[in-house]
Amino acid sequence: LMARSGRALVSRYVRIFGMGESEVDTRLRDLENGENPTLSPYCSLGEVQLRATASADTAEKALALLIPLLAEVKARLGNVVYAIEETDGGSLAKTAIEMLRARGMTCATCESLTGGKVVAALVDIPGASAVVRAGLVTYQTDTKTILADVPAEVIERFGVVSVETACAMAEGTRKRLGVDIAVSTTGVAGPDGGTEDCPVGTVCVGVSTADGTSAVRLALSGNRERIRTLAMKHALHMLIEKAR
Repeated sequence: LMARSGRALVSRYVRIFGMGESEVDTRLRDLENGENPTLSPYCSLGEVQLRATASADTAEKALALLIPLLAEVKARLGNVVYAIEETDGGSLAKTAIEMLRARGMTCATCESLTGGKVVAALVDIPGASAVVRAGLVTYQTDTKTILADVPAEVIERFGVVSVETACAMAEGTRKRLGVDIAVSTTGVAGPDGGTEDCPVGTVCVGVSTADGTSAVRLALSGNRERIRTLAMKHALHMLIEKAR
């Protein structure tokens, strides 16, 4: 392209999790109408990616056009922007591994409904062995106590799918395995198993560090695989937030 046009094209990829496409579009609509640089959205399950591209007679000048645009995008969207990369093909897992490695931190997972999807996504990234210590799959109720030291009374009082149990899973795993960060997932992926108080799609994701433990309760929609994949992505995003 440079040989034919005499101009350089430079792109950056902005990866977003935690904000829907329509809200992203509302906040950035005026920026998407520019001719140079341009801003184009692409969507995948639970995520939005923006490709910012600038053209100039040199790559340095094109990048200089991109810098203020990227800064404005970040300012308008905040922490839902989890990565800005030079090449396409990034992911929540890749960003989590890179952040944890850069900070010399280790992690572990304790999973129920995701059945190992979180740790599988992490270890699929080259260099994960420096970060990931273990992944526990505590699919049945009693294994949460056996493997992750979740007090049985917590499960009896609050239920398996609760922020309290998700917190206990994450904290127990972190302490038992001696890692810096642990994340947990528990929920109802369906198609059966839901109740009036805890319908299919109810998911709790926990995270624990030495500074404290917390969890979120989510109401996810879709089929079993969609719910499990979204739960996995939420857990990876919580890892990133704690590693920032």
